[in-house]
Amino acid sequence: MEIIASLFAAAVVCFILFRINKTGKTDDNKVLSSSNIASNSNDNCNNNDSCNRDKCKELCLKTLKELNCEVIKDDEGIFGFFYQGARFSIMPGNGYVRIWFLNWYDIELDDIDMLAKARRLINEMNNDEPSPCITYFIQKDENVMYLRSAVDILFIREIPNIKLHLICYLQCFFQRANEFRARIFQQEEKETIQK
Repeated sequence: MEIIASLFAAAVVCFILFRINKTGKTDDNKVLSSSNIASNSNDNCNNNDSCNRDKCKELCLKTLKELNCEVIKDDEGIFGFFYQGARFSIMPGNGYVRIWFLNWYDIELDDIDMLAKARRLINEMNNDEPSPCITYFIQKDENVMYLRSAVDILFIREIPNIKLHLICYLQCFFQRANEFRARIFQQEEKETIQK
């Protein structure tokens, strides 16, 4: 139930931020004030605090530490971390983050049939449900194609339970990867039975 409430709150905040960015005004042509967005908060996107990249980075680091994740920062401001044994990275933006689930499936480049199946399935799954988006990355020196997933999410202090918000999205990556593995396995099983 908390997950649904958190996702609903995130959707409401996204809608409000979208309206601010699109029009910048209310229906009465009055400029939105902080009381219109968060009545008890002085941190909102109007004063560039909550949507500030540095504030987003701070919130991201704090939340990852609450999840007991060891965070590795690079020179470009990208945070790498492991969650439940899987490798992720987060790129903070202005009030949002892009999360990557890195190299969760690999295929040898010599296996042409599997590469074709994987590409078809990636396209099919991204058309069916675009989030998290599955992509592939070819590492020629290792002779491997890696699968990765990415999603952009709202990430501001106004989200009631930011830790749960992040956990929900991280779990979505695992569900997506498991769905891909199950569907690839089903395809292989069908082909084996047909032979």
